[in-house]
Amino acid sequence: MDLDPKVIPTVVTLLLVIAAFTGMWVGWRRRTRRQEAQLPGLEPMPAVDQLGDPMAAGHALYVATTEADDPLNRITAGDLGFRAHATVRVHAQGVVVERDGAQPLFISKQSLDGAGLENYAVDKGVEKGGLTGIDWRWGDREVTSFFRMRRPKDGPAIITAVRTIAPPQSAARRARDLMF
Repeated sequence: MDLDPKVIPTVVTLLLVIAAFTGMWVGWRRRTRRQEAQLPGLEPMPAVDQLGDPMAAGHALYVATTEADDPLNRITAGDLGFRAHATVRVHAQGVVVERDGAQPLFISKQSLDGAGLENYAVDKGVEKGGLTGIDWRWGDREVTSFFRMRRPKDGPAIITAVRTIAPPQSAARRARDLMF
């Protein structure tokens, strides 16, 4: 029986692709487990009737949550590692992010560190100020959640509302605002 000369390279390529995807999956799971061991659970979502009317809201693409001073270091714990369509609402008590296919994220006003326009996150580069970043503290870490707003005017409205209810900006936010 003669083998087609293309069979061996095809099988080797297929095995390399499988090995690469397996390695990525294992790395993702390790990162998630390590972060979940280091971070507390996310804040519980208050009852909707306790939140009242939002000060600002908008539809967005949730891009990522990263370390505040390292926008290329993705946080994967708490199912924050995946992009999703989202609705962002700022209430007097904090920010609610409802993502498709994921649990809602609530960031209390005590955890907020500020907000601003961003140019890039871990896997998304856009025009100047094309991303809306919300800075917050998760345990002892300062993190930033990035959103690509569907309507450009929603980003500044959300930033203004967050800055209204949030304490003074974190050092990471002030440094980024000075750079851009």
